[in-house]
Amino acid sequence: MWSGEGSGVDCQSDGAGQGGGGAGCDGGHLPVEITVEPVDVNDQGVLIDDPVPLAVGIRVALHPQIDLATEPRWARANATFGEDAELTSRLVKAYIRGFQGVRAAGYGTVVATPEEADIAIVRLAAPYEPRSGTFESFFHAGGLAFPEAEIARLRVLQGKADTVVGVYLERPAVFPEIAEGAAAVLGDSGANDAAFLDVVFGRRSPLGRLPYELPRSMAAVEASRSDMPYDSADPLYPFGHGLSY
Repeated sequence: MWSGEGSGVDCQSDGAGQGGGGAGCDGGHLPVEITVEPVDVNDQGVLIDDPVPLAVGIRVALHPQIDLATEPRWARANATFGEDAELTSRLVKAYIRGFQGVRAAGYGTVVATPEEADIAIVRLAAPYEPRSGTFESFFHAGGLAFPEAEIARLRVLQGKADTVVGVYLERPAVFPEIAEGAAAVLGDSGANDAAFLDVVFGRRSPLGRLPYELPRSMAAVEASRSDMPYDSADPLYPFGHGLSY
């Protein structure tokens, strides 16, 4: 499996933990050398995601901020990865992969690159268009298609390893190009990583069925009648679709 690797960030107890714990992990105040070594940031994610801190009462992790420190007078600059957008993007990806790697390690050998992997596992969420306004911003609406850049990124990955794609279907999504290149596609309505991986590796059988069809294109969505069920032409997956094993 492709994810990341790692091992290290300090935690301390100060009696200020939340949810029944009295300790927290602080991922801020990163030393300068970390800003050029994504593997170090990956290591932070790995340790913070370890189940042991949770077992001893740690309920809060103060993570580095994704904000760019472009304003030198800003009081929180020391909790960021700096002012460079491209570098921050690489480090945030490494940090997230650190979180993902710990869970995946219980199911197989986690490797550093897709080229080394037997399978690559990717989890996505149905796309939406952010809306303004206090009330409307709480709801996800608008287009259902993934951005072209995201599709291109996944197609490159699919060319390097058999890819299992999980999609959080809080709403329908349009992803024929992604499904075409995937070894398997799993939809969920909010499964945690352990539940998801149990299904991928055969410890549990998928039982759910789609509550709505997944359209093949936005053109099909726009041509369908909004007051009629099952009305998009040639859906990628029809209403009620689902496989079990």
